[in-house]
Amino acid sequence: SVIAPKTTHTQTINQNKITTMGKYDAYTDEILFYGERDKSGRWIIPIEVDFDFTMTKTSQWKDGKIEPNELCFDVMRRFTERYNVGWILHTMRSGDKLAEPLRIIEEHGVKLYGIGENPCANKNKEQTSKIWAILSVDDRNIGTPLIHEEGRYRPYVDWEKVEELLTPILEEVSHNLDKVKSV
Repeated sequence: SVIAPKTTHTQTINQNKITTMGKYDAYTDEILFYGERDKSGRWIIPIEVDFDFTMTKTSQWKDGKIEPNELCFDVMRRFTERYNVGWILHTMRSGDKLAEPLRIIEEHGVKLYGIGENPCANKNKEQTSKIWAILSVDDRNIGTPLIHEEGRYRPYVDWEKVEELLTPILEEVSHNLDKVKSV
């Protein structure tokens, strides 16, 4: 097992390279450099996620109502439990228009790690407007699997496929991070 001394993230990476050569080692290195551990000592794997047409099948903007995508919340809860994913809400909504999505997310048992920012992003004194996360799930991302239903205004994210795509990545990254122990 790899031991990470209590030191800066740069030193941690330099002194504790993950020895396996997996496809997703760069994600692990990023988390070791920019990331943080939760109160139990597990590394948080940050993933940003959109709300409209990503967590939902409809949007207030066009449809006048919000229809949650139930599978989305099932997958988010599983990923949080299994891999310690820290979900960061990345949305155009703000102010009063943000209240309803936050209520829906909470009602579906998902705890957000951040809203519009990664809470640990500025610990390295880097000021940026970009949300730091290793992955992003958004209906507007190229390659995001979508469901096109007859009669719907827009397609929405296919979370069954998202789970298939992200599970091997999260398995490897989580496995690598579990090798890094604090002393």
